[in-house]
Amino acid sequence: MVHLTDIRAAPAEAGSLTTPRYVDQPQHEWPAWTSEFVSRLTGICPLGHLHVRMSLAHGNTAAEILHLSERQSTDLIVLAWRGIWEARRAGTLKDILREAHCPIMVVRT
Repeated sequence: MVHLTDIRAAPAEAGSLTTPRYVDQPQHEWPAWTSEFVSRLTGICPLGHLHVRMSLAHGNTAAEILHLSERQSTDLIVLAWRGIWEARRAGTLKDILREAHCPIMVVRT
């Protein structure tokens, strides 16, 4: 699982899980953040025997997703999308749709 977020953005909804403050030192806050994220995911979607592994990367969002999916021989890319198709908002989705090597499932949030 790859979770991408803008570290400068404040959460828009109450109860949102914010990104750790020190993203340049993943050994400090990321383990606790990952544990909380997986715990919340399990609360809404029972994982059963599925092992969830989180990845941390930086750079171009679409390029990082595509690189990771190729490196791990991903069978399916699932993306959450807010339904706004404007260039500034859907650039990552468009890039992945254009270049992905595997099927993509887009879930509208």
